Amino acid sequence: MDCSGRMVVGYIAGIILIPKYVSQSKALVVSTVTAIAGSLLVVLTPMEISIFFVYLLHWELR
Repeated sequence: MDCSGRMVVGYIAGIILIPKYVSQSKALVVSTVTAIAGSLLVVLTPMEISIFFVYLLHWELR
């Protein structure tokens, strides 16, 4: 699935889940914590492993 397909899936999930199942503030906290954790993993791991986390962070931000 390309980037635009993942964006559409994310938008649809947000429409379905927020606010009926997950509050908007909790969704924001989960997204923020995930991005910070991914960024720290990129910076704090060795280069050979870090590239994997860069790939995962790329998926998260698209």
